[in-house]
Amino acid sequence: MLYRFGSIFSSILLMSVVSIQPSAFTQSASIAQFRDITGDIYANEIEQAITLGIVAGFEDQTFRPQTPVTREQLVSMVVRAMEQVPLANRFQTINPTLPPVPTQITTNPFSDVDKTRWSAPQIQYLKDLGIVRGYPDGTFHPTQTVTRAELIVMLQAVDRYLVEFRGNWDGRRPYTQPIPLNFSDIQNHWARDTITEMSGNCHTGQVATPLNETGTQFAPNTAAQRNYAAAAIVREVRCLSVPAISP
Repeated sequence: MLYRFGSIFSSILLMSVVSIQPSAFTQSASIAQFRDITGDIYANEIEQAITLGIVAGFEDQTFRPQTPVTREQLVSMVVRAMEQVPLANRFQTINPTLPPVPTQITTNPFSDVDKTRWSAPQIQYLKDLGIVRGYPDGTFHPTQTVTRAELIVMLQAVDRYLVEFRGNWDGRRPYTQPIPLNFSDIQNHWARDTITEMSGNCHTGQVATPLNETGTQFAPNTAAQRNYAAAAIVREVRCLSVPAISP
């Protein structure tokens, strides 16, 4: 299995909550409109992801929203997204920070990821945090396409890591969360429970949603496209940015 589940730290920090600037989650007029996201159902969230520095477009003024995301690309997006999540709580003076992301590494993180590869430091970073794991044969398959199920499983791993890192303080607790969606095509899927959980994990917006935001199918084995990946990550960042009110 590629992604990490379960407990991460045995010792937990208690911290104070700050919030992301509200402007980060509003459509920015300063962002050049990519000519290929007009009319895309995820256009607003794509622009939010660009504002946050999670993802970028291409030099030809395209975003290529329907291009599949690879594993190393998802790692890069997630690392940048984690930097946007507040880590402190209002009752403590501690101002915690995540471990720094290395700019270069001296060993290969996996047998098929050379230390000089552009994504190697970020892959090593999430490996060290326990968020990603390779395959039993020691490979990572960095250029392999990520499925929608794998995207959601990774975001759940990030969610658990960050909540636990900031001392199990979770600002979602005082709010009524949405009822999880009853997807019609995941009953026998290995990621069924995670997908279901992530469809009802936050009142600010469901992370796991139907394919193209319509119908009852999640399409877990379908390639995760850039538009949905950007949207799901933005939703997760927004969800984790709710100030923790009580332990």
